[in-house]
Amino acid sequence: MLRQDTALLLLPEIVSNDRSGTRVLPFYFDAGQAEVRNFLGTNVAALEDFIEANQRTDKVMIVAGHSPDSLDRHDPRLADKRVRALLNYYKKRVDTDSYLNKVRDIDFETEAYHRRWDLFLSKVQQSALKPAQIDSVVLLINDSPGTYAQKEQRLHQLSFYDYLAQYIYPVMRFGTVAVRYTAPKRYDSEVYLLSKKIVEKQTEADALTPEELRYSASLTPLLAEKQRIYETAVANTGAWQAYYNLGAVLLMRSEKETNPKVIRAYQRRAAVNFTLAAHRNPTAELFYRVANAYHQAHDHLEALQNYDYAIKLGGTPAMLSKVFADKAALEIEIGQPDEALRSLGYSNPRSYQNIMNRALIYLLKGNYPGAAGIYEEALAQRPQDPLVHYCLAIVAARQHNEPAAALHLRHAVELDRTYANRAVEDLEFRDFAQGKPFLEALR
Repeated sequence: MLRQDTALLLLPEIVSNDRSGTRVLPFYFDAGQAEVRNFLGTNVAALEDFIEANQRTDKVMIVAGHSPDSLDRHDPRLADKRVRALLNYYKKRVDTDSYLNKVRDIDFETEAYHRRWDLFLSKVQQSALKPAQIDSVVLLINDSPGTYAQKEQRLHQLSFYDYLAQYIYPVMRFGTVAVRYTAPKRYDSEVYLLSKKIVEKQTEADALTPEELRYSASLTPLLAEKQRIYETAVANTGAWQAYYNLGAVLLMRSEKETNPKVIRAYQRRAAVNFTLAAHRNPTAELFYRVANAYHQAHDHLEALQNYDYAIKLGGTPAMLSKVFADKAALEIEIGQPDEALRSLGYSNPRSYQNIMNRALIYLLKGNYPGAAGIYEEALAQRPQDPLVHYCLAIVAARQHNEPAAALHLRHAVELDRTYANRAVEDLEFRDFAQGKPFLEALR
């Protein structure tokens, strides 16, 4: 199984004198329901934290929609109820938790989206479906006659309807709260010194804005110091950027360790912080980072669940291709080759990782000629890659072709001497281990 990690970078923090802005918080509802879900992953905590922070609020905009499926469609006022639920929740929290803002002084604007095929199609076009499949959905919705319900029923006839039901419909049951606020300006000449005092508890946390505190982490090259700053930012603000960068620093620290237990501990801590970031700012990339960290830590169930979350949220074709590629790699690890092939069908078929993993699936299924043919495709991409030669040697060994196994093994060892030790301990070559061709290939 092959998985190529994407570059892990800290989120840049740009400190500006202008502290005003708009905070956008997405919410998701259960099918057919309009209750605000008050548990992990709902953004309720983020909304409460924002209200309690007492930024002067000028305007609050709330919108909500519904999925085309029958559970949401049966109630024509469901979107309105979702808007009302978010509005009432926001007003109640302002009344109880804010001393600076009053409900009567805030301009509230609401809108309910009813039967909006354009929202559905935008999610489809941001999905991992193939262009022809996307075109068939667009054609069905835009050009076929019938009512809203009839068109939705026709979607059930599509061969890939399960993708729509699993990854598109859930995010159509949404609500969004956008808050426009103003905050006092601050210049950044004292940022670094103040951040050190905040971390060392020598001054109050509100001496810096959350952005300034996170920015101060970029002023030191030491990972341990970055970690302490982001831990302080998390404790004081709970901002998703702080959780994300703390997770990134913890993964970077795991790469510096040699003890497997310490490495796993850092990776799991990173996954938890990425999770908290993703629940506050749910995007495909953030949930991919959660899945990737759990994947590295060998927490397979958590990783698989978060790969699914990333896919459901949609994103760029490149992002979704990478998510499906790594999901396929995980499915191979846990013994689900058929699921892995299905995931690979939504990813870039020409990527090196996907070619190698498709070949591995063929190898695991006993299709040795097929596996050899796919490994040759990988070899054409990377002729100097010792891993491809080594895999071809394994395929030849499975076919009891000693000369071919020795030839490919020789190429692998010539490119990377570590493959000699690997081959000596590899049971794939046990039938040839004492033979002259095998021993000569390792020289």
